[in-house]
Amino acid sequence: MSLLLISRSRSRGIPRVKNARDARDSSGAISPFGMTPTWARPALLALMLVACGPSSRAPSSVEPRTTASASAPARNPGARETPPTPAALPPFTLPRVTRDSLIGGARFALVTRTAAPLVEARVVVRGAAGVIDLGTAHLLAAYLDEAGTDANDGARFASALEALGARISVGLRREAIEISLTSPKSTFRESFALASSLLTQPRWDEAVWKRVKARVADSARSRARTDGQWSVGAVALREIGYLGRPPSFAEVNAPTFAMARELHKKAFVHKNLSLVVVGDIELDASKSFAELGLASLPTKLPPVTPAKPLAAPSELRIVIVDRPKSSQSSVLVAFLAPPIASERALSATLLSACLGDSNAMSNRLFSDVREKRGLAYVLGSDVPLIGSGPRPWFTYAATQTSRTLETTNALLENIRGLGSLTRDELETAKTLLSAGLAAKMEVARELADLIVEQEIFALADDHWDTLSKRASLETVATLSETFRGIDTEHPLIVINGDADALAPSLQTLGALSILDPFDFHVVRTVSKGTR
Repeated sequence: MSLLLISRSRSRGIPRVKNARDARDSSGAISPFGMTPTWARPALLALMLVACGPSSRAPSSVEPRTTASASAPARNPGARETPPTPAALPPFTLPRVTRDSLIGGARFALVTRTAAPLVEARVVVRGAAGVIDLGTAHLLAAYLDEAGTDANDGARFASALEALGARISVGLRREAIEISLTSPKSTFRESFALASSLLTQPRWDEAVWKRVKARVADSARSRARTDGQWSVGAVALREIGYLGRPPSFAEVNAPTFAMARELHKKAFVHKNLSLVVVGDIELDASKSFAELGLASLPTKLPPVTPAKPLAAPSELRIVIVDRPKSSQSSVLVAFLAPPIASERALSATLLSACLGDSNAMSNRLFSDVREKRGLAYVLGSDVPLIGSGPRPWFTYAATQTSRTLETTNALLENIRGLGSLTRDELETAKTLLSAGLAAKMEVARELADLIVEQEIFALADDHWDTLSKRASLETVATLSETFRGIDTEHPLIVINGDADALAPSLQTLGALSILDPFDFHVVRTVSKGTR
């Protein structure tokens, strides 16, 4: 589970996601800050690994016949069935990561997989969102995804990619601008040359810039009007101070063409890059291709972008992003969980999974808030891998306007009740965690993303290998101890909905700040009161 925007593929033969250009958020996966939250997206492979026993035989579509002597037991329509016990997972391990540096100082990581039919490469421009501002970084990534290169106009660039069987996309992932390349081994050298040209020799065309900026701004304005999940995620990350969040309409409408060129000049330098390659390719060959493609980048010092830890509220805060006349509300409750490097980080991830992992239909939110109370139709909980220190823990629900207060209280009640977990809940969360990692180890694209996360967060090479092993050692007692160290009494609550309809009931919880949906400035405040 994690928080990133699916950007447009340049290869004509590859299916596209509708409105995919502007759906990618700051972490690279679909999330509450993109189109669909990670915890609302079915992980089919993980479910298959968990639910399927040792037999691979397909189930019959015909009910077995019964006889008088062995009749089927009568079912009680009101009885709740016991979920199946998850099957044990086969052992898995992250392939060996070879680390080196390129001429000029770029960091390099290679995973050689001889069985992989495709080569995956990621070029990461670290900290791009903090060099000038978030809006400029977001627009520069979208511009590079659109513009082609000096040597090739856009049409010729797309045709060259198609001939090579490659796919290239550029997007803002967390706080970095990232170029993603998928290519057959036989054409990787030529494909990487095209991908690197987007970094080294962009075709600076102000007419293209204006077109890209208008499209991105229109998308942000449309989302502000209609997408409650995107809105509450963006505002929550803004309130706790995360630079890699989705930008508002005002933030993408402000940057100029000159600002984008300045960001490119400052951030696109050798010592500010990380390169990850996964596939059937050897170290010397991959380094040779990379050094040739990136040779023209400057070797000057990278920009200084000091990491800022996320800030937790010191008291309960309620923020309403106003969407007048809306019959529905999106509710996000945010706390801060331990940093990824902390010994308690894994416990927090498992706590969140017990609360609202969408792959476990027995999770607490589904069982209580949806099934028992009928309050919400979309639910989930996630601790995304972002930030230099404490990470956000987000719990989400979509509900009716008239039931927003009741739903908010139900989320808080379920969160604060996590101190009394059962062993069965914990074992299910452990299995789902291992299943998700096992699935990622088998897919070069996902594996490349895991190595990028190691680069960004300076994780040990055995981090993903040991995660499942460490999870097996977690107990209800260790999770309870971690939970006691998390401040659940002073949450940040962000709601997207009709402020006039919501304010009278929500002010019983605390003072309200009501925001404009397009630039997130405070329109008015409402003091805490009684109904």
